[in-house]
Amino acid sequence: MRYFVILFAAGLACGQATQDRTFRFRNAAMDQDFQDLATAAVVASGLKAKSIDAGLRELSMSGPAEQLRVAEWVIAELDRPASPTPPASSILTLQTTEPDNTVRVFYPSKITSDQDFAEVVTGILTIGDLRYVARYTSHRALVIRANREGIDLVEWLLTEMNLDSPQQTYVFPKSGPEVQRGENYVRLFRFPRAKDAQQFNEAQTMIRTLTDTRRVYPYISKRVIFLRGTEEQIDMSRWVLAQIDKELPLAQKSNSSDYTTKAGDVMRMFYFSAAMPLQTFQETQTAIRKATEVRRTYPYASVRTLAMRGTAAQIAQAAALAAQ
Repeated sequence: MRYFVILFAAGLACGQATQDRTFRFRNAAMDQDFQDLATAAVVASGLKAKSIDAGLRELSMSGPAEQLRVAEWVIAELDRPASPTPPASSILTLQTTEPDNTVRVFYPSKITSDQDFAEVVTGILTIGDLRYVARYTSHRALVIRANREGIDLVEWLLTEMNLDSPQQTYVFPKSGPEVQRGENYVRLFRFPRAKDAQQFNEAQTMIRTLTDTRRVYPYISKRVIFLRGTEEQIDMSRWVLAQIDKELPLAQKSNSSDYTTKAGDVMRMFYFSAAMPLQTFQETQTAIRKATEVRRTYPYASVRTLAMRGTAAQIAQAAALAAQ
Protein backbone atom coordinates (compact mmCIF):
# COMPACT_ATOMS: atom_id res chain seq x y z
CA MET A 1 0.00 0.00 0.00
CA ARG A 2 1.50 3.37 -1.00
CA TYR A 3 0.19 6.74 0.04
CA PHE A 4 1.58 10.25 0.10
CA VAL A 5 1.70 12.66 3.00
CA ILE A 6 3.19 16.06 3.69
CA LEU A 7 4.62 16.45 7.16
CA PHE A 8 5.98 19.89 8.02
CA ALA A 9 8.51 20.52 10.77
CA ALA A 10 10.47 23.40 9.23
CA GLY A 11 11.22 24.72 5.77
CA LEU A 12 13.98 23.37 3.59
CA ALA A 13 17.27 25.17 3.94
CA CYS A 14 17.60 27.74 1.20
CA GLY A 15 20.44 27.88 -1.25
CA GLN A 16 21.65 24.32 -0.73
CA ALA A 17 21.64 21.52 -3.29
CA THR A 18 19.02 18.92 -2.53
CA GLN A 19 19.37 15.17 -2.63
CA ASP A 20 16.84 12.35 -2.70
CA ARG A 21 17.00 9.51 -0.18
CA THR A 22 14.81 6.52 0.55
CA PHE A 23 15.14 4.94 3.98
CA ARG A 24 14.04 1.36 4.68
CA PHE A 25 12.95 0.37 8.18
CA ARG A 26 13.89 -3.15 9.25
CA ASN A 27 12.54 -3.52 12.79
CA ALA A 28 9.22 -1.65 12.73
CA ALA A 29 6.88 -4.63 12.84
CA MET A 30 3.75 -2.64 13.67
CA ASP A 31 2.28 0.14 11.53
CA GLN A 32 2.32 2.49 14.53
CA ASP A 33 6.02 1.83 15.06
CA PHE A 34 6.70 2.67 11.43
CA GLN A 35 4.67 5.88 11.67
CA ASP A 36 6.50 6.90 14.86
CA LEU A 37 9.89 6.28 13.26
CA ALA A 38 9.01 8.14 10.06
CA THR A 39 7.63 11.09 12.04
CA ALA A 40 10.76 11.22 14.22
CA ALA A 41 13.00 11.38 11.14
CA VAL A 42 10.86 14.12 9.59
CA VAL A 43 10.61 16.21 12.76
CA ALA A 44 14.29 16.00 13.73
CA SER A 45 15.56 16.73 10.22
CA GLY A 46 13.21 19.65 9.62
CA LEU A 47 12.41 18.28 6.17
CA LYS A 48 9.17 17.01 4.67
CA ALA A 49 8.41 13.50 3.54
CA LYS A 50 7.98 12.96 -0.18
CA SER A 51 6.21 9.67 0.46
CA ILE A 52 5.71 7.05 3.12
CA ASP A 53 5.08 3.45 2.10
CA ALA A 54 3.74 1.50 5.04
CA GLY A 55 3.72 -1.78 3.12
CA LEU A 56 7.40 -1.61 2.18
CA ARG A 57 8.34 0.26 5.37
CA GLU A 58 10.00 2.98 3.30
CA LEU A 59 10.32 6.72 3.82
CA SER A 60 11.40 8.94 0.91
CA MET A 61 12.79 12.40 1.62
CA SER A 62 14.45 15.21 -0.29
CA GLY A 63 16.69 17.94 1.07
CA PRO A 64 20.19 19.21 1.86
CA ALA A 65 22.78 16.60 2.82
CA GLU A 66 23.10 17.79 6.42
CA GLN A 67 19.39 17.48 7.10
CA LEU A 68 19.28 14.08 5.46
CA ARG A 69 22.18 13.08 7.71
CA VAL A 70 20.00 13.93 10.71
CA ALA A 71 17.16 11.74 9.38
CA GLU A 72 19.59 8.89 8.74
CA TRP A 73 21.05 9.18 12.23
CA VAL A 74 17.64 9.22 13.92
CA ILE A 75 16.50 6.16 11.99
CA ALA A 76 19.72 4.29 12.83
CA GLU A 77 19.27 5.13 16.52
CA LEU A 78 15.62 4.11 16.73
CA ASP A 79 15.20 1.28 14.23
CA ARG A 80 16.37 -1.45 16.61
CA PRO A 81 14.72 -4.58 18.00
CA ALA A 82 12.87 -3.96 21.25
CA SER A 83 14.99 -4.64 24.32
CA PRO A 84 14.30 -4.57 28.07
CA THR A 85 17.58 -2.67 28.42
CA PRO A 86 17.48 0.49 26.28
CA PRO A 87 20.67 1.66 24.58
CA ALA A 88 22.64 4.59 25.94
CA SER A 89 21.26 8.03 25.18
CA SER A 90 22.99 9.32 22.05
CA ILE A 91 23.82 12.82 20.77
CA LEU A 92 24.35 14.23 17.27
CA THR A 93 25.76 17.73 16.70
CA LEU A 94 24.68 19.35 13.44
CA GLN A 95 26.98 21.33 11.16
CA THR A 96 24.66 24.33 10.99
CA THR A 97 24.39 27.92 12.16
CA GLU A 98 20.85 27.31 13.46
CA PRO A 99 20.57 27.46 17.27
CA ASP A 100 18.79 24.09 17.37
CA ASN A 101 21.96 22.23 16.43
CA THR A 102 21.86 19.24 18.78
CA VAL A 103 19.79 16.05 18.45
CA ARG A 104 19.48 13.60 21.30
CA VAL A 105 17.54 10.41 21.88
CA PHE A 106 16.41 9.92 25.48
CA TYR A 107 15.10 6.71 27.02
CA PRO A 108 13.18 7.80 30.15
CA SER A 109 13.49 5.19 32.88
CA LYS A 110 10.81 3.80 35.20
CA ILE A 111 8.02 4.26 32.64
CA THR A 112 5.87 1.17 32.23
CA SER A 113 2.83 2.34 30.26
CA ASP A 114 2.00 4.29 27.12
CA GLN A 115 -0.08 6.68 29.21
CA ASP A 116 2.85 7.48 31.51
CA PHE A 117 5.11 8.02 28.53
CA ALA A 118 2.58 10.37 26.92
CA GLU A 119 2.30 12.36 30.17
CA VAL A 120 6.07 12.72 30.46
CA VAL A 121 6.33 13.96 26.86
CA THR A 122 3.48 16.43 27.40
CA GLY A 123 5.10 17.66 30.62
CA ILE A 124 8.35 18.33 28.77
CA LEU A 125 6.48 20.14 25.99
CA THR A 126 4.62 22.23 28.57
CA ILE A 127 7.82 23.35 30.27
CA GLY A 128 10.26 23.74 27.38
CA ASP A 129 10.28 25.96 24.32
CA LEU A 130 11.05 23.03 22.05
CA ARG A 131 10.19 23.04 18.33
CA TYR A 132 11.40 19.57 17.40
CA VAL A 133 10.03 16.76 19.59
CA ALA A 134 9.04 13.24 18.51
CA ARG A 135 8.36 9.99 20.31
CA TYR A 136 8.75 6.28 19.60
CA THR A 137 6.14 4.98 22.00
CA SER A 138 6.73 1.23 21.89
CA HIS A 139 10.45 1.71 22.67
CA ARG A 140 9.86 4.57 25.14
CA ALA A 141 12.27 6.74 23.15
CA LEU A 142 12.08 10.52 23.04
CA VAL A 143 13.78 12.45 20.22
CA ILE A 144 14.68 16.09 20.89
CA ARG A 145 16.34 18.57 18.59
CA ALA A 146 17.16 21.82 20.35
CA ASN A 147 19.97 24.10 21.43
CA ARG A 148 22.25 22.87 24.19
CA GLU A 149 20.14 24.55 26.85
CA GLY A 150 17.02 22.72 25.69
CA ILE A 151 18.83 19.37 25.73
CA ASP A 152 20.15 20.07 29.23
CA LEU A 153 16.63 20.96 30.42
CA VAL A 154 15.15 17.69 29.15
CA GLU A 155 17.96 15.70 30.79
CA TRP A 156 17.36 17.56 34.06
CA LEU A 157 13.59 16.97 33.94
CA LEU A 158 13.97 13.24 33.31
CA THR A 159 16.44 12.93 36.19
CA GLU A 160 14.38 14.96 38.66
CA MET A 161 11.12 13.18 37.93
CA ASN A 162 12.57 9.88 39.18
CA LEU A 163 13.59 11.31 42.56
CA ASP A 164 11.41 10.53 45.57
CA SER A 165 11.68 14.14 46.69
CA PRO A 166 12.81 16.60 43.98
CA GLN A 167 14.73 19.44 45.63
CA GLN A 168 16.36 21.40 42.84
CA THR A 169 15.20 24.33 40.72
CA TYR A 170 16.36 24.68 37.12
CA VAL A 171 17.12 28.23 36.01
CA PHE A 172 17.28 29.18 32.33
CA PRO A 173 20.50 31.16 31.96
CA LYS A 174 19.90 32.73 28.55
CA SER A 175 17.74 35.55 27.21
CA GLY A 176 14.36 35.26 25.56
CA PRO A 177 10.80 36.59 25.98
CA GLU A 178 9.94 34.34 28.90
CA VAL A 179 13.29 34.93 30.59
CA GLN A 180 12.67 38.67 30.30
CA ARG A 181 9.31 38.15 32.01
CA GLY A 182 11.10 36.24 34.74
CA GLU A 183 9.50 32.89 33.78
CA ASN A 184 12.84 31.11 33.66
CA TYR A 185 12.51 28.89 36.74
CA VAL A 186 11.50 25.23 36.53
CA ARG A 187 10.62 22.92 39.41
CA LEU A 188 9.08 19.50 39.83
CA PHE A 189 6.90 18.98 42.89
CA ARG A 190 5.88 15.57 44.16
CA PHE A 191 2.59 15.21 46.06
CA PRO A 192 2.23 11.53 47.02
CA ARG A 193 -0.33 12.29 49.72
CA ALA A 194 -3.10 12.61 47.14
CA LYS A 195 -5.17 9.45 47.56
CA ASP A 196 -6.42 9.41 43.96
CA ALA A 197 -6.12 11.20 40.63
CA GLN A 198 -8.96 13.59 41.48
CA GLN A 199 -7.28 14.84 44.65
CA PHE A 200 -3.98 15.22 42.82
CA ASN A 201 -5.63 17.24 40.05
CA GLU A 202 -7.32 19.42 42.65
CA ALA A 203 -3.93 20.15 44.22
CA GLN A 204 -2.30 21.17 40.95
CA THR A 205 -5.33 23.25 39.96
CA MET A 206 -5.09 25.03 43.31
CA ILE A 207 -1.46 25.93 42.54
CA ARG A 208 -2.41 27.24 39.11
CA THR A 209 -5.27 29.30 40.58
CA LEU A 210 -3.40 30.87 43.50
CA THR A 211 -0.06 31.54 41.80
CA ASP A 212 -1.22 32.57 38.30
CA THR A 213 1.32 30.16 36.83
CA ARG A 214 0.63 29.43 33.16
CA ARG A 215 2.84 26.39 32.69
CA VAL A 216 1.68 23.67 35.06
CA TYR A 217 1.29 20.02 34.08
CA PRO A 218 0.30 17.02 36.24
CA TYR A 219 2.08 13.69 35.79
CA ILE A 220 -0.76 11.83 37.43
CA SER A 221 0.46 8.29 38.05
CA LYS A 222 3.71 9.48 39.67
CA ARG A 223 2.03 12.39 41.50
CA VAL A 224 4.53 14.84 40.04
CA ILE A 225 3.72 18.42 39.04
CA PHE A 226 5.79 20.04 36.27
CA LEU A 227 5.92 23.80 36.78
CA ARG A 228 7.65 26.71 35.05
CA GLY A 229 7.27 30.31 36.18
CA THR A 230 8.95 33.11 38.06
CA GLU A 231 11.08 32.57 41.15
CA GLU A 232 8.21 33.86 43.30
CA GLN A 233 5.70 31.52 41.62
CA ILE A 234 7.99 28.58 42.42
CA ASP A 235 8.17 29.73 46.05
CA MET A 236 4.41 30.25 46.25
CA SER A 237 3.78 26.78 44.83
CA ARG A 238 6.10 25.26 47.41
CA TRP A 239 4.13 27.06 50.15
CA VAL A 240 0.76 25.87 48.78
CA LEU A 241 1.79 22.23 48.78
CA ALA A 242 3.30 22.52 52.26
CA GLN A 243 -0.06 23.69 53.62
CA ILE A 244 -1.93 20.64 52.31
CA ASP A 245 0.81 18.06 52.84
CA LYS A 246 -0.80 16.87 56.07
CA GLU A 247 -3.63 14.66 57.21
CA LEU A 248 -6.74 16.48 56.06
CA PRO A 249 -9.49 17.20 56.88
CA LEU A 250 -8.72 18.24 60.45
CA ALA A 251 -10.84 17.47 63.48
CA GLN A 252 -11.67 21.11 64.03
CA LYS A 253 -11.55 24.46 62.26
CA SER A 254 -8.20 26.21 61.86
CA ASN A 255 -6.20 28.12 59.30
CA SER A 256 -2.67 28.23 57.97
CA SER A 257 -0.04 30.89 58.41
CA ASP A 258 0.00 33.63 55.77
CA TYR A 259 2.13 33.99 52.67
CA THR A 260 2.56 37.58 51.53
CA THR A 261 3.54 38.16 47.91
CA LYS A 262 5.87 40.89 46.68
CA ALA A 263 2.81 42.77 45.41
CA GLY A 264 1.24 42.67 48.87
CA ASP A 265 -1.36 39.95 48.31
CA VAL A 266 -1.96 37.51 51.15
CA MET A 267 -2.52 33.77 50.75
CA ARG A 268 -4.14 31.69 53.48
CA MET A 269 -5.72 28.25 53.84
CA PHE A 270 -8.89 27.79 55.84
CA TYR A 271 -9.38 24.26 57.19
CA PHE A 272 -12.92 23.25 58.08
CA SER A 273 -13.93 20.39 60.33
CA ALA A 274 -13.95 16.86 58.96
CA ALA A 275 -17.47 16.56 60.35
CA MET A 276 -18.75 19.32 58.05
CA PRO A 277 -21.04 17.85 55.36
CA LEU A 278 -19.86 18.45 51.81
CA GLN A 279 -22.94 20.48 50.91
CA THR A 280 -22.41 22.73 53.94
CA PHE A 281 -18.77 23.26 52.95
CA GLN A 282 -19.78 24.18 49.41
CA GLU A 283 -22.38 26.64 50.64
CA THR A 284 -19.92 28.15 53.15
CA GLN A 285 -17.09 28.67 50.69
CA THR A 286 -19.48 30.17 48.13
CA ALA A 287 -20.78 32.62 50.72
CA ILE A 288 -17.24 33.62 51.76
CA ARG A 289 -16.12 34.07 48.17
CA LYS A 290 -19.11 36.26 47.30
CA ALA A 291 -18.87 38.36 50.46
CA THR A 292 -15.16 39.05 50.11
CA GLU A 293 -15.07 39.24 46.30
CA VAL A 294 -11.79 37.35 46.30
CA ARG A 295 -11.10 36.24 42.73
CA ARG A 296 -8.34 33.73 43.46
CA THR A 297 -10.27 31.22 45.53
CA TYR A 298 -10.04 27.45 45.34
CA PRO A 299 -12.20 25.02 47.34
CA TYR A 300 -10.31 21.77 47.96
CA ALA A 301 -13.61 20.13 48.73
CA SER A 302 -12.55 16.54 49.43
CA VAL A 303 -10.44 17.67 52.40
CA ARG A 304 -12.69 20.60 53.44
CA THR A 305 -10.04 23.22 52.74
CA LEU A 306 -10.54 26.67 51.23
CA ALA A 307 -7.51 28.37 49.67
CA MET A 308 -7.64 32.12 49.07
CA ARG A 309 -5.40 34.91 47.80
CA GLY A 310 -6.47 38.51 48.13
CA THR A 311 -5.74 41.76 49.88
CA ALA A 312 -4.98 41.74 53.59
CA ALA A 313 -8.44 43.23 54.25
CA GLN A 314 -10.17 40.58 52.15
CA ILE A 315 -8.35 37.72 53.89
CA ALA A 316 -9.16 39.21 57.31
CA GLN A 317 -12.84 39.38 56.32
CA ALA A 318 -12.70 35.78 55.08
CA ALA A 319 -11.15 34.69 58.39
CA ALA A 320 -13.97 36.32 60.35
CA LEU A 321 -16.61 34.63 58.20
CA ALA A 322 -14.87 31.22 58.35
CA ALA A 323 -14.75 31.41 62.15
CA GLN A 324 -18.52 31.75 62.48
